Amino acid sequence: MHHADSRLADSTAVLEVVSGREAVRERLHRLRRSAETEILCLDKPPYLDGAGTTSGGVELLRRGVRSRTIYERSSLEQPGALHGLEQLVAAGQQARVLPTLPLKLYLADARYGLLIRRTDDDCGSAVLLRPCALLDALRHLFEGLWRSALPLQPSSAAPPSHRPPVEHRRLIALLLSGLTDEAIARQLGV
Repeated sequence: MHHADSRLADSTAVLEVVSGREAVRERLHRLRRSAETEILCLDKPPYLDGAGTTSGGVELLRRGVRSRTIYERSSLEQPGALHGLEQLVAAGQQARVLPTLPLKLYLADARYGLLIRRTDDDCGSAVLLRPCALLDALRHLFEGLWRSALPLQPSSAAPPSHRPPVEHRRLIALLLSGLTDEAIARQLGV
């Protein structure tokens, strides 16, 4: 069992501004390591590492941490996004999509939040939140967006003999996400 990273909890401050791309990346890794039961994420470009990455998400899921992510449509247009998303969903992530998201956010166990302010240059910045009313409000924002977002994967409740082939499920997921025909063709290599 993983326990809360003491470096996240060692301050009495409700929020902490984190400056610099490397510092933001390190704080995000700490937040993920501190998660014991659930990570909620609002995901949109630009990314800290230049592209979305699945490795941290798969590791969380393997540890038994529940993951729910809402992707902004533009994140699915990134090269390799479909393959990465399929890996995460196969590992157990629940994924949904909206045309736009108001911010980029990670919430761990309703105890910590990381609001990414900027990642588009070396001067990236974020705000680390500890338990407070703002953290509660961001959790409610996430839940409201979750209810209105569209699932990215078609339901797997049907028996395997009645499920469409993998390539059809990919196409359905991309169509449901609202991507343009050109973006879908790029993702499918057509």
